[in-house]
Amino acid sequence: MALQVSGKLTSAAADQPSFTGCRIEVVFDREGAPAQSAASTTRSSRTGLLEGATLIPTDSDLGFVPDLGATATVAPTVTAAPIPFQVSALSDAAGNFTLAFPDPQEIVSVKMKIEARSPVGQVIGGSELATADLGDPITITVKEFGTVLGKPDEPTAQATRRIRGRVIERSGKQLPASLQVLLLGHEQDTEDGDSLNPILVAKADSSGYFSGAIRNVKFDRVVAVVAGIPGETPVRLVDSLS
Repeated sequence: MALQVSGKLTSAAADQPSFTGCRIEVVFDREGAPAQSAASTTRSSRTGLLEGATLIPTDSDLGFVPDLGATATVAPTVTAAPIPFQVSALSDAAGNFTLAFPDPQEIVSVKMKIEARSPVGQVIGGSELATADLGDPITITVKEFGTVLGKPDEPTAQATRRIRGRVIERSGKQLPASLQVLLLGHEQDTEDGDSLNPILVAKADSSGYFSGAIRNVKFDRVVAVVAGIPGETPVRLVDSLS
């Protein structure tokens, strides 16, 4: 017979506003459904008893004779292993809740694990419940909790970041392998806007692509110096190289 058990959440914090949305979960092992093994068949001996024999009509004066070759089919019952089971309920604003359990005779566990969770899923309290005491009111004291998730911390900025660029030969000729590229840049929001400092030295492949790590700051001006090409070539910035 199913059993309903009432309970209540209480808080050590005097100003806990509401328990609405808190979930109470109880985990235990329940008796599994019995299973049957493959049926076995036995055949009676002709020298055995006549009980359960089938009577067959004949032309003799006896009228019926027993068929001593009768068979019986037996399907033995196998006890199933216990299965994990859970019941749960939501509390009202005052912390009241009701849990619906199966028949206590079907519960195998000696003790049950009970937990209370906040509306956002955090464990805020719990205890063990003796199966023998099932039916008594349950009281769970929980810690203070919030009803919304806190704002995550801002990620820490990385010291460096990787950039990628390409050198293009305007006439379409193939570039020499391992072509050296030097990038010079001016950091954004700093004084002396005419000064340029090295920020990357890399070698391009035969297609002109190069990459490397630079300081994780923003630049307002960057130029490239390519080996074998006189002068400085302005570099188009994408979001200040960020």
